[in-house]
Amino acid sequence: MVCPAETPEGGSCGLVKNLTLMAQISVGQKPFELLEALYEFGVDPLRPDFNYQNTNSDKIFLNGQWIGNHSQPSVLLLEIRQMRRNNRLPKEYSIVRDIDKREIKIYTDAGRCLRAMFIVENNELLLRQKHVEKILSKEWNFEQFFRHGLIELLDVEEEESAMIAMFVNDIDRNRAS
Repeated sequence: MVCPAETPEGGSCGLVKNLTLMAQISVGQKPFELLEALYEFGVDPLRPDFNYQNTNSDKIFLNGQWIGNHSQPSVLLLEIRQMRRNNRLPKEYSIVRDIDKREIKIYTDAGRCLRAMFIVENNELLLRQKHVEKILSKEWNFEQFFRHGLIELLDVEEEESAMIAMFVNDIDRNRAS
């Protein structure tokens, strides 16, 4: 997310950092619609009389605050990501699942570094030649890639749990193995 070519060396090294060309900073979004959707998807709100130590559910955090638990975290994660990819939630929401800690963390706050990544589903890159032609002919702009669910913004924490290929050939090799 930081451009190594524009970061100075020598005495000022580490003091000045420049974002890479495609990175951006989140501006923050109100999480009200997300909170409503989470409860619709079966997140159990916290109750003071319930013992959460012995449950088989994952903790759900929203901007660092524990808001409830969910018994099917992988289903919830897919639903929320699909809503983001279908533009029913803002594109700068971050959704992270920590399997070891049994937590799902969702961030909607400002100040996170984000970068666009092409979406791969079932070992298939969703971007096709027809999409490239549309942007080359100026029929589409960068925003159209979000609207059509071809790219999504990932912050540093979400990148930690994402499978990222450097080249399309890497996807092909993974499919073959």
